[in-house]
Amino acid sequence: MATNAWARVRSARGGDLRALGTTATLVVAGTIAACVATLGSRQSDFVGAAAAPDYRPDPQLHFARPTVRPGDGDAAVVVRNRKATATIVIGPDAGRSESGIHEKHAAQLLQQWIGLMTGAQLPIAEAPGAGMQIYIGSRAADAGLELGDVSSRSNDAVRVVVEPDRVLIGAQSPQALSRAVAILLEELGCRWFMEGDLGRVHPDLETLAIEPMTITDRPGFAHRRIWGSGGWADSTPWKRWNGAGGVPMVASHSWREITEDDFDEHPDWFAMNDRGERVRGRWLNSANPEMRAELARRMITRLEPGEPASLSPPDGLAFDFSPESTRLDDPSAIEPSSGRVSFSNRFVDLANDVARRVARRRPRSLLGFYAYSDYSLPPTRIDRLEPNLVPWCSRLISAADSARTGTQVRGSFLPCSRPARNRACKTVFVMASTFARTRSRPRGS
Repeated sequence: MATNAWARVRSARGGDLRALGTTATLVVAGTIAACVATLGSRQSDFVGAAAAPDYRPDPQLHFARPTVRPGDGDAAVVVRNRKATATIVIGPDAGRSESGIHEKHAAQLLQQWIGLMTGAQLPIAEAPGAGMQIYIGSRAADAGLELGDVSSRSNDAVRVVVEPDRVLIGAQSPQALSRAVAILLEELGCRWFMEGDLGRVHPDLETLAIEPMTITDRPGFAHRRIWGSGGWADSTPWKRWNGAGGVPMVASHSWREITEDDFDEHPDWFAMNDRGERVRGRWLNSANPEMRAELARRMITRLEPGEPASLSPPDGLAFDFSPESTRLDDPSAIEPSSGRVSFSNRFVDLANDVARRVARRRPRSLLGFYAYSDYSLPPTRIDRLEPNLVPWCSRLISAADSARTGTQVRGSFLPCSRPARNRACKTVFVMASTFARTRSRPRGS
């Protein structure tokens, strides 16, 4: 598979593509259809080059036994006879700063779903109220919740502690708080399979009494993105519930720093057609050294420290016959979906060059590019990627392409006749099921 082959392209500092921050990272990108289709699969079905080296999947991802009790005992009683007996406590900054907004959203998510289960409306307040307290985010940290002992490359591990008189819900990053709430709700039998009310599954309870437990989750992948709903890449409550987030990474179909406005002054920066004419448009002469230097300079100027950027070509495909670009191609490397010479060598050569320049001024910015279309194969003349590069493997090969070229469909995200061949659907990178979870309960519970 092309995905595995890309994983063998090592970074400029050595090592494989697993160690974020010291070597390049590989992303396997998929569609929302693949995400929904695999939500109920076992974690062991998922693989990915960006997985944490010490991640061990939980083989049981199917519906968990709800950890609720009908009576009191030592359980935390949140709702009794459909009446609220607890208060959700948030910090005074909730809803004001960026981190406070995430805290408020997490509190509202918990309030909403407890209401769906019981019909009770738990109050949200900045100070403890009567009965049991549910502390979220900054308030959970104030109440003693520790997360410093959890190792997470993306710094968004979560922890939920349920005690008889209180519940603590926290995360290493504000963005992960909704995931922490979702983990507790999943323990109570809730699931949210897709956007909207239709995807919600929850029990109907008169009394909600949660048994004592501690749940610690840390993501198995550094970056998790679910495409296909809510503005494709935009964040939504459903996506946050299912674990979207992590280290900032991006890839898009655009060399946005160089535009058509540059053509009049620098026509040699742009692609050449088969008649030897420079073409005004989005496609560039990827080997032009002045264009590369200017692209990097503009990217450095635009980026804030740590902000990611894309180095991927525009969508679709256009040919550049510039002699300096075609010299970078390997005539023996043929893209199986089209039967044409692969463009991977020329595009990765450009990406490496720009990445080196950007790294000098923006060392924490990751630069993404698609392995896609006629550049889906790994390069054959380059065996090192700069450590700040993130290739996104997204091979869109249809069954029609396979029939036309006589090649087998591999790594496809489109339907094919034999599901067993569609292994890329099981390397979808965005699943929340890749969280490495540990649970503990008091002895005898």
